[in-house]
Amino acid sequence: MTRRSGVRISGGRFRGRSLPVPGTARPTSARLREALFDIWRDRVLGARFLDLFAGSGAVGLEALSRGASFVVFVESDRDAVRRLQAICVELAPDSTSVVPGDLPAQTSRARQPGEGRYDLIFADPPYAFTEYGELVASLGELLAEGGELAIEHSVRRELPDSVDDLVCQGSRNYGENQITFFAAGPGMTSREPVTNQELRK
Repeated sequence: MTRRSGVRISGGRFRGRSLPVPGTARPTSARLREALFDIWRDRVLGARFLDLFAGSGAVGLEALSRGASFVVFVESDRDAVRRLQAICVELAPDSTSVVPGDLPAQTSRARQPGEGRYDLIFADPPYAFTEYGELVASLGELLAEGGELAIEHSVRRELPDSVDDLVCQGSRNYGENQITFFAAGPGMTSREPVTNQELRK
């Protein structure tokens, strides 16, 4: 499988580290990763972080670089899993775990025996993915009290306002992509949608 040029971690202790991108992956852009961690700046330090549809692992490794205490990656592609495992062994073997699995059917595989739930969860499903409601529903039992779920998706794709106990907290637009946030409880005014024009200022 042909590999595209790597992406780089943009902040923290692994800043500048290049990560190979499996041919099947569509990595989250550096601009969007920076925006996400600007939003989560005060929450990532010490957090248990779950990176779903991990691909190159760029988002989860960015979280680890910026101070997350433990990161679990879930990915279905075998080549991507092998590469992620190798990178995690090199960078932080005691603070990472790579789990092979299809989502949302095998979301429960992300549960770590004896460990708590996740403070932050990020998901970047493939372009053709449609099971957003099922995905959000499957993550409710993995999200810690006060935790937050962020899903990257096309601006043309509408996500549900709520699924079980998880409620949409708002969204941010970045060109053709959008990040929508979910947490338990009512929506937060700090997550009101932001237009593309505003983000370019």
